[in-house]
Amino acid sequence: MKITRREFILGALLTGTVIAVGTRMQLGFASLGAATEVTGRVTVADLAAHQGRLEVDTGGELWSVDIGEPKRNREAGLNDAMIAPGRQITVFGIRDRDDPDRRMIAEAVVTGGHRFAVLREKQIG
Repeated sequence: MKITRREFILGALLTGTVIAVGTRMQLGFASLGAATEVTGRVTVADLAAHQGRLEVDTGGELWSVDIGEPKRNREAGLNDAMIAPGRQITVFGIRDRDDPDRRMIAEAVVTGGHRFAVLREKQIG
C-alpha cells in the first residue's frame, strides 16, 4: 500500500492533535490559557492525593492550584511543610482559559526564598 504525501501530512497532523489533546486532558485542563502568577497564603493543602491541590488566598481572591504529584514535588526539593496552610507562597503556572473560577496548574513554587520547579515542560505538551 502506497501512502501519498498528502495522506502522510494529514496523518501526522491528526496524530499530533490527538497527543496534544490527550496531554491537556490528562492534566485536567481542556484549554490551557496564559502564564499566571499568584502570590498569597495557603489556606488548604491536600497533598495526599495523586494530584496535590492547594487553595491560595491572594487577599480577596481564592485560587485553586494543582500542585502535582507528591513524588515529583519531593524530587524538586519541595516538601509538605513548605506549602502547608498558613505559608506565604508564589505560584507560577498556567491558568485554565475556559474555567471561570481561578484555577491553575503550578509549574514552579516559590516559598521561603527558594524556587521549586514542580512541573516539567514535557508534561504540558
